[in-house]
Amino acid sequence: MEMWHILVLSAVRLGLDANYDRLEDFANHHKLIRQILGVETASTNLVRSIKQHDLVCCNGKCVI
Repeated sequence: MEMWHILVLSAVRLGLDANYDRLEDFANHHKLIRQILGVETASTNLVRSIKQHDLVCCNGKCVI
């Protein structure tokens, strides 16, 4: 996961006071969030799933 994804998802989580289940739903299904993240939105075959463990740790260091 890129640092940009971590920053955007952290801002969404803190701004909405969302739990990780809700954040995962936003990251996987909310069109505007996916556009900000820069992931594919046009084809369902190319949809990339963002997992909870990617949000919590990056290179062994917890970021959230």
